Amino acid sequence: MRTVPMTKPSPIHRLLPARTEAMAQRTQEIEGQDPAPRVPGNRAVRRLGTVAAGARRLSAVLLLLLAPAVAQAYTIMAYVYAVDDSHHYLLSAVEAGVMDVFFDAGHIIFNAGTYERVSDSETQLRYWVRNTARTGGASHAIELKVSLSGVDSDSGAEAAAEWVEYRLTRLEPEEVIARGRIEAPAAGERTAHDRRAFQLGIEAGQAALRR
Repeated sequence: MRTVPMTKPSPIHRLLPARTEAMAQRTQEIEGQDPAPRVPGNRAVRRLGTVAAGARRLSAVLLLLLAPAVAQAYTIMAYVYAVDDSHHYLLSAVEAGVMDVFFDAGHIIFNAGTYERVSDSETQLRYWVRNTARTGGASHAIELKVSLSGVDSDSGAEAAAEWVEYRLTRLEPEEVIARGRIEAPAAGERTAHDRRAFQLGIEAGQAALRR
């Protein structure tokens, strides 16, 4: 039998284990690095991506914070009328005051289109207010009954608002959620009558919103 002498391992065989280990180590290093090539400006691109992601997160937080505020915005009809004699100039000043308050609070508010007392019956009056407000797309209605004193039948120059009673009603389901009475400043104070009426409207609106 012929015996084949065993050859000694060649240098390449001795290098293979070491080379394989080195390649595995290099592969791990490459996998742990950013896959994007390290080119000039790549760091700035990563910064822009971080800023954009932060802006998206901030926008989401702001939407969550603002959503409840938007959800609480209502559409309201304001109806202003006088107890006895009617002076539209002063009634419009009361109306302007209450509308300013609700606008500033983020609500939509419109007037009823008249300053006349539509009925002496409280039931018919409330029925008219509810139906008129619904027709205008309102979810709430605020009524302001104004007492005027010293009305001159010819010019109305001495007319003044003494007090205002307010009533804020939710239409569906129907419920009176705020009501009260605001007195005007003392007659001795030198306040223009229209300014006095405007301030009454502001105070009535603020009191209704606090309830």
